Amino acid sequence: IKVKDTRDSLARISSNFYGNPSEKMKLIGVTGTNGKTSITYLVKSILEKANMKIGIIGTMGSVIGDELFNTSNTTPESLLIQEYLY
Repeated sequence: IKVKDTRDSLARISSNFYGNPSEKMKLIGVTGTNGKTSITYLVKSILEKANMKIGIIGTMGSVIGDELFNTSNTTPESLLIQEYLY
């Protein structure tokens, strides 16, 4: 199969394979130059106090519940992101 954009195609295929997990949850994105990790963990703490299930994908790795997954890239490939969301 030949595609125009392999990254876009992998993202779409990965999402479909895992049943489009991002459609079943609320997602929060944090952007900027400085303080992203600090803000992310602050929001995580607040939401956990509200008994919400939390996951983080970021510079220091990915956190799903209490489990930490080391990642080699700041932003993992789309297949791995979909697996984490699943």
